[in-house]
Amino acid sequence: MIETAAGLVLRTRPLTETSLIVHWLTPTLGRLATVAKGARRANSPFRGKLDLFYLADFSFSRSRRSELHTLREASLRQTHSRLREDLGLLQQACYCTALVEQSTEMETPLAGVFELMTGLLGQLVAGPLHEPRGARAGPLSLSLSPSEGERVPKAGEGAVQGPEVRQRAVEAPQATTIFAFELKLLTDLGLKPDLDQSNLNPGTKQLVKALAEKDWPVVARLKPTAAQAAELGRFLHGFLIYHLGRIPKGREAALGIGET
Repeated sequence: MIETAAGLVLRTRPLTETSLIVHWLTPTLGRLATVAKGARRANSPFRGKLDLFYLADFSFSRSRRSELHTLREASLRQTHSRLREDLGLLQQACYCTALVEQSTEMETPLAGVFELMTGLLGQLVAGPLHEPRGARAGPLSLSLSPSEGERVPKAGEGAVQGPEVRQRAVEAPQATTIFAFELKLLTDLGLKPDLDQSNLNPGTKQLVKALAEKDWPVVARLKPTAAQAAELGRFLHGFLIYHLGRIPKGREAALGIGET
């Protein structure tokens, strides 16, 4: 039986010299893996249609023996090409993909997560291209890396309370986007932070509420202070570790962090 879906390509990898495994995020079927037979051939009907963060309508035949299904057709809708012009944007998209993969199960409906991911990509490609780090002004100081001996936060607390943490520089627009995605994803998964049980300052609590609830154009206009960004960064770092066990690789790069 052939099924159809709209999907976002989260990941691809070679299977054979001619075939490709494509991992999709769909609203109704969740995360799905398909094999595109012959996709790596020069004359393949899939050529130019299956790449990272491409949005497409596709059809597939479901396997009875595994979670790897057979891709039949793909009709490209959006390529999000600007992600290939800016390393910073690509790093943000890749980190958010890793976070989705870590926090969700295969073949479980993820309508909210699909909408969140496509909304994020739309916002990334609509924004300005990043300038080289040396040309950017005013990096924020953000504490993210816990030192040895730091305790795991209690349920509902989230923020890491350690003796000292390494200070890094983080670019405000990138941090705001990543923090918003993390909060929106946590909310969709039923892990929304309980602000009443947190030690966040009132201004940071208001920021959390706005990042979690407002749409992407509004999020893009939010301008947190350096203190708010640092406090929220520590809070989410601990909250993600407590609920997910670990933070996917690439978070610091997604936040635009470098040594101060």
